[in-house]
Amino acid sequence: MFEVLSDNDPRQTVIKVVGVGGGGGNAVEHMIERGAQGIEFIAINTDYTALSHSRAHATLQIGKTGLGAGARPEVGEQAAIEAKDRIRELLQGANLVFITAGMGGGTGTGAAPVVAQIAREMGILTVAVVTKPFSYEGALRMQRAEEGLVKLKQCVDSQIVILNDKLEDELGEDASVSECFAAADDVLFKACAGITEIIQTPGLIGVDFEDLRTVMSERGTAMMGSAIASGPDRARIAAENAVACPLLEGVTLNGARGVLVYITASEESMKMKETKTVMNIITNFTAKGAQVIYGSAYDDSMGDSMRVTVVATGLDGGKDKEVAPIDKPAEKQDVWKHNDRTFTETKETDPWAPRQTQQAAAKVTQAQPEQTQQSVLSEPKPVTLDPVQPEPQPQPVQQPQTEPEKEEKAADEWETGWWSIRHDTK
Repeated sequence: MFEVLSDNDPRQTVIKVVGVGGGGGNAVEHMIERGAQGIEFIAINTDYTALSHSRAHATLQIGKTGLGAGARPEVGEQAAIEAKDRIRELLQGANLVFITAGMGGGTGTGAAPVVAQIAREMGILTVAVVTKPFSYEGALRMQRAEEGLVKLKQCVDSQIVILNDKLEDELGEDASVSECFAAADDVLFKACAGITEIIQTPGLIGVDFEDLRTVMSERGTAMMGSAIASGPDRARIAAENAVACPLLEGVTLNGARGVLVYITASEESMKMKETKTVMNIITNFTAKGAQVIYGSAYDDSMGDSMRVTVVATGLDGGKDKEVAPIDKPAEKQDVWKHNDRTFTETKETDPWAPRQTQQAAAKVTQAQPEQTQQSVLSEPKPVTLDPVQPEPQPQPVQQPQTEPEKEEKAADEWETGWWSIRHDTK
């Protein structure tokens, strides 16, 4: 269905862009360099040196050393959790938060989901615009990026992923490294600035913040594209190029459940038939029953050109499951007894742990003396409640053992193969 808005709400929407880690900080610097207006910029990093050169309105060093996260996402995550109160202060008052980061490293990959979840818990519309590493950066970095993207996606309203590998295809193999990264930052800039322009620019058919929230509430993978064309066929060309998204991760508009379309042209040149052409092209891709919001504005400085901007969400079905608040981590514990000792097992999967767990761990708590005495009086002995534990063995006089023998015995006796140390506290 179509929803056409005739009245524009001129209220000011508070928009904040948070750059997390080195890549996110670079994106913030690029946006400031490009002269983005109406946005408050925040840089969060574990690297003090990088923050000291930032031109963001606010900066926050997380972690205790200021020396970075060592490409370890769990370090970045823990640093953000410890600074969650300060992060809330920085996000206070925002209606819309963009989170930018380069996935695959330590701070961006680990801390960005924490920042996103804090924003969501505060009721802020949260959009992630992040990059995936180049393939030549290695399989481990790509794996970290993939795991981080899965986690981040659960914490945001919509997520836009830019593929660094496609930069070379678009720019050519002779492009310099700085040109490639500038192109990625430019996509981040256009996504943030384009959405900001839509909701802050008075128009003939205005689009306000709540319209954007309606579209973004579909959640899941999102895309944002903008294109300019001129000439007699400008409407078709601009619409088709706006949905092309060459740098986004395998994104097509097919099946979109929420779409916002914004058309800008000079007052003298904008024709009703062109609006119809644009909308027909874009709605042909959308899912049946999708929420489509249309807006338009006059800009006489565009002359004979027309700009079409498209924001689409729910491209992968949307409505991902919620995650637990960071202050209340979800975990399951089993408590059992053996020879008057109490054992607690925490069954939890660490998202940053290697796929092949080499060493299991268990939390063992010695029962208090008075509790042990009560157990002895009230329960028959011997008691073995865990069927998977080895049968109690007689305790003969122990022969002296070397250190390796002791470690091997301990591993054989207590390792179950599925215990893990919990790092994720969300």
